[in-house]
Amino acid sequence: MRDPTLSSLLLGFVLASATAASASGVVPDPPAPPPEPIAAPDASLQLVSLTLVVRHGDRSPLTPTLSREYWWRKLPPRVELYRVATGTRTRRTDRGIKEKPHSATGDGTFGTLTQMGVSQMEALGAQLREELVSAEGVRPEAADAKLLTAQFAPPQLKLHSTDFPRTIQSMQALLAGLYLPEERPASREGFVHIDVSDGARMLPDPEPESPGASLLRQRELESAVRQSEAFRLKEQAMAPLAKKLVEALVLSGAVGSKSSLFAPDHASAPAVASPVPESLLDSHGGHEAGEWVPKGQRVHWGRLIEVLGCIRAHGLLPLLSDAAETQQKQLALAQKAGLEKAAKVQIGWELRGSVGQGAEADTGAADTGAAD
Repeated sequence: MRDPTLSSLLLGFVLASATAASASGVVPDPPAPPPEPIAAPDASLQLVSLTLVVRHGDRSPLTPTLSREYWWRKLPPRVELYRVATGTRTRRTDRGIKEKPHSATGDGTFGTLTQMGVSQMEALGAQLREELVSAEGVRPEAADAKLLTAQFAPPQLKLHSTDFPRTIQSMQALLAGLYLPEERPASREGFVHIDVSDGARMLPDPEPESPGASLLRQRELESAVRQSEAFRLKEQAMAPLAKKLVEALVLSGAVGSKSSLFAPDHASAPAVASPVPESLLDSHGGHEAGEWVPKGQRVHWGRLIEVLGCIRAHGLLPLLSDAAETQQKQLALAQKAGLEKAAKVQIGWELRGSVGQGAEADTGAADTGAAD
């Protein structure tokens, strides 16, 4: 029987919460009540302000996946970043300047906005233009006026972002869809500032952490959840799925080592992996997920979801699934023949190039794009 592919495993991950919980005796959460109907707006009311919160566009994974060259090909050209950055300036204060960048900042290839991400944010901006920007010639006091004037006016907008290149560039691309760069005034009056001074306040895991009552309380709650019986049963039930996913990703060559998908077994594990010594990977015991997870480590579901999401977004699940299945067959043949190692099978690895594989390619200088 054919082993489940990465595609079906990804679907299985989505469904696993309900099925695994039932099998483990964990009572699933009750369904959310239906939303209350929204009353028709009062015709006498007028929209005067709108707060819009969005995530960044598509990005390459923070966890080194495939090769650096593959993701480099997916990044927008420099001229495209300068185009969307037209008329924008990044505002920082002393409060927003850090000696060391956040570990999830990205390095110019991994954790970086892709061309797909730029296009997504521009499309969102264009949709907002249809909904929020008045037609040409409509005066602000007119009955058919919308929230924003047809002519670009920076005082109408207050833009805030975390201090990551991918989020700043996403804001710039959204603005490029809202007001076309070539239609904005070229003078200094046409500049709009993106304020990143308080970006750390938008993060659930700021670095460095500021010791205080709120952080201590957060850590207490996280620890209480991780030590609960419900959490233990859920993680135990999800362990077989995690094992299949991690092994498939390693077999396919999507990641260089399973260590990049492990993290220290505590609540505040970092978003970006620190290498786990190979000697530790061979140790056993001490973890509910089973002996395949090193002692003191756990599967980092955030990284696993990130890697699979990026692979899926770029249409690579079938290719990597076939590679994993083929390599599994090679391993079985090698074992049957009494060989210690199987030949490494590469199928369609034009995405490898000469840069190296997976985590081995995780080198290079940081690139902050056209943010400043």
